[in-house]
Order: sequence, then structure tokens, then C-alpha cells
Amino acid sequence: MISLKEGKNLLYLSCHSTLEACDLRTYSDLGFTVQSTGFYAYPARPTHDHLLPRLFSTNPLLYDEFRKLNPDYTYGYDVPLHFTKEFVDKFDVIVVSWRYDYLQQYWDLFKDKHVVFESAGQSDANREKQIAEIRKKGIKVTGVMTEEENYQGFGGRDKFIWLYVDIEEENDWNGEDESILVVNSSSKIRAYPCNTNLFLQLSKNLPVKFYGLNNDGLGGALGPLNEKDLKEVYKNCRLFFSLGSKPSPITYNFLEAMAAGCPVVTWGPRLGNFPGFSTYAMHKYIDNGVSGFYSDNPVELRQYCQALLEDQDLARKVGNNGRDIIKKYFTYELVKERWKELFEEMGLL
Repeated sequence: MISLKEGKNLLYLSCHSTLEACDLRTYSDLGFTVQSTGFYAYPARPTHDHLLPRLFSTNPLLYDEFRKLNPDYTYGYDVPLHFTKEFVDKFDVIVVSWRYDYLQQYWDLFKDKHVVFESAGQSDANREKQIAEIRKKGIKVTGVMTEEENYQGFGGRDKFIWLYVDIEEENDWNGEDESILVVNSSSKIRAYPCNTNLFLQLSKNLPVKFYGLNNDGLGGALGPLNEKDLKEVYKNCRLFFSLGSKPSPITYNFLEAMAAGCPVVTWGPRLGNFPGFSTYAMHKYIDNGVSGFYSDNPVELRQYCQALLEDQDLARKVGNNGRDIIKKYFTYELVKERWKELFEEMGLL
């Protein structure tokens, strides 16, 4: 029989490795014993070396039971999960990150539990219709940013909980590598939501380093990096170009670069949104020319990149101002407090 010990158990159904790592750390610090079904299902390590380290602990007995039910399991979008009522009943709350299909498949097992659904910032009219329906069932829905209210047919959110990124007390950015850094995965497959082709055009003949999974065939593609090496790249590269991921309001690598003191260049609201959408938010956290640069004009974007490549002092000043944005809006303490408020409202804390 699994011992619940003190505190409460939380089952996490993942969709995104970085969001998962951040969420599980937060829940653990709030006193929950967490069991993930995602990239961090294993007690000792994440599934891939390039993922964030584990900053939380799990109950090995819960993990052992999960593995008995899913003996050959490794997270993948099309990989099925197997649960029993006995297993699910050991959890006080279930958090489902973006994967609406999980709610459909396992609702009979989840329906008597506290359930939270994370929008993860990605939505459309159909997903908003689904969100409206699940909220009628008592499921709490969280959003990443208030810009999600602009999705067509907005289905409501119970709490907006922004992303966070850890920031070092001292800025050790140096920018000695006179390159444009891009961190993005599957950039050819996601060429439309990331404006990949437009970026390749505006950066033609400029030095670019392109890190991330599944970017084969792109000029400057160098594959994924682990957290330690990625921090070094942020520290060393002269500037970061954020491709975004429409229709999401913001991306985690945008915040990572800012936190590292690496000056950021990105799209304005027209290029950052799908036509007819107004969910993009990254430009709202940039005082243009002060804490970063943005534009809807590719010529201007190239000029911003060139100015930073040519002027290390300018890059340092802009990067320092970007760090101040992170300290004001995207700290762990702020995110943890928002989750605490939600769980208190649900009677779980």
C-alpha cells in the first residue's frame, strides 16, 4: 500500500518539457508529492540530456506503481497511458497540460478529482470551445497571459499564471561571439508559426547559430544543447533573435535570453500574430531600443541585428535593461504565489 505521508499527491500529464520542469518544481515546493507521466516520469533523471535538471522529488512507490501499469512507457505524443481507478485514487489533484485528449480518454477516472487544465498559451476557436465545456464540469483552467482573452470564442480562465525563469544575481554576459543566436525546434516544420523563412531572408549573410531539435537543413543548425551549455551560449552570443511560436503570447527562450543579459530582437505585433489574432505579447515587454528591439519591418529587424553585432556596448546596455524586465514580471516567487492562490481556492492548501 502506498503511503501518502504528509501533504498531497499530484498527478501531472505533460505536453512540454520546460513547462513540466517548472511546474513540478513549483508544486513540490508547495508541498505536493508529484508524479509526472512526461519527460520527468523517471525519479532519477529527465528522458533527455538537454532538458532542465530535476528540482523536485517524487515518491518512489508511486513511480513503481506507474511503471507496473506502463512497463515500456517513454513519453511521446502518440504513446498511450494506462491508469486504473486504484492508481488515480491515490492523487488529490490532477494537472493536465494542454492535452485535451487526455481529458477525453481518462475523464471517467478523473471526474471525481480536483482537475486543472493548463492552456499553455496555445489555443484557437475550437480549443476555446472545449475549454468552455470543461469549465462547466468544474475543471479549473489556467492561462499563461491575459492576451489569451483575445482568442476567438474565449472560453475563460480561472487564473493567469505567467512563466518564470531563474536569473543570476550578477550579469556575466560577455557577447564575445559576434553571432545571432536562435533557439527553436522543428523550425522548418513550424516555418509559418515561427516566421522561419522570413528570418532566414532578413539574416542572410549574417552570422547565425541555430540551436534546437529537428532543424536539419537550416543554415547554421547545430542541434540541441543541455542546460549548462545553453547558458554558456546565451552568455557568449552577441544577440538573440526570438522567432516566437504563433499563436502563443510568449516563449520560454525569449525569457531565458533576457534573463542571461543577451539582448533580444523579435517581431512586432503584426508579424508576431496570425492574421486576425491579437494574442502575441513579446513586444509588450520590450521598450524598443532600450530593453530590446522589435519591428514588423524585416529591413529594420536586420538593421537592429547589425547594430548589436557591431556595438558590444550597446548590446550590453540593452541586455542589462532586459534583465530588469525579468526581475519585474517573470520571477519564480510570482509564479509560485499564483499557483498557491489557485490551490487555496480549490481547498487543496
